[in-house]
Amino acid sequence: MKSISIRHNSAIESVCALFRYASFERYADMVFPGGLPGPSEGIERWFRQTGETMPKLLDLDIKAVITDCWFNPFCTIDTAVKDGIDDPGRLILAIEGLSAAEFLKRLFSTFDFDDARCTLSDPPEKIARNIEAIRSGHEAEMFLYTLEHPESMKTRVIQVMTDFFDLISGPVEKMTHETMERTATEHEKELNRDPVAFFRNYLLIDLNKKLVDKESITIFISHYLDYDFIYFEGSRPAMVYGVGRIQEHMARGNQEKVKDLFKALGDDRRLEILYLLSRRKWYSNELAEHFDLTPATMSYHMNRLTALGIVSYETGTQNKLYYRVNREKLDQLLKTARRELIQPEH
Repeated sequence: MKSISIRHNSAIESVCALFRYASFERYADMVFPGGLPGPSEGIERWFRQTGETMPKLLDLDIKAVITDCWFNPFCTIDTAVKDGIDDPGRLILAIEGLSAAEFLKRLFSTFDFDDARCTLSDPPEKIARNIEAIRSGHEAEMFLYTLEHPESMKTRVIQVMTDFFDLISGPVEKMTHETMERTATEHEKELNRDPVAFFRNYLLIDLNKKLVDKESITIFISHYLDYDFIYFEGSRPAMVYGVGRIQEHMARGNQEKVKDLFKALGDDRRLEILYLLSRRKWYSNELAEHFDLTPATMSYHMNRLTALGIVSYETGTQNKLYYRVNREKLDQLLKTARRELIQPEH
């Protein structure tokens, strides 16, 4: 990989704000990996206040075309990346200028399909089955509606984006951009010190060959995305991560890390899980079958390990989760434990 940079993009941020508001209830119950504590209290409070003053019709439209149709915000972010757009107004105009066919093509590209298995020219029933397999039956139903009425969906998306920006995210756009630009500079210094460690320890993904072979990857930072993370494939691969994802890791104290490490490793089964993951990556259900555990119990053990960052995961086909040991993070924590426990003699 020849080039990695971290930037803040106001067009992408405006969509992240809309996506985050639309996902308010989902975030409340979400379990984040790598020790991330969940939704930021400040952002949660801001969105609750936003919801109290949101016009009812706009709130209903957001649920219809954003909450129930994740392909819409993902498509608009992807458009900002591919077309090099950093202004919210220009992004809205760009979506408006797409033909119905191009709009559908970009929406469809947000689904993680094997092109040989499912294409936009396939029968609607086949497309629906494939969407349902990786997302939900309701989202499959909404995409079939969009197939039949692309201009209608595009018009509603544009209206929601315009109204939400004018009423909610637009008034604080300048302040958000200035703050995130400074934060992006700080994070880029961490990235340049050790790209592999940055990806594994902070973004919680492996800088694997698939990523290394890319000519360049642009990483965008978002205030509103909080602890979430989005990755876009294609000719211009890009990642968008919430600022809390890294800030939380940078703020945690060494003593707390050591306590968490020993608590997590104070179980024979979790020690064996680490041993197995050090040899190869394992699919989550495969681990549960190996230990003869229920998925819920297995998830409990994996959450303890991913909470420390000593186990990372990647998404495979059909959104299956594969776990592996994060060797650098484990080595870092063990060295920290040694420093904390064994003080130099005087």
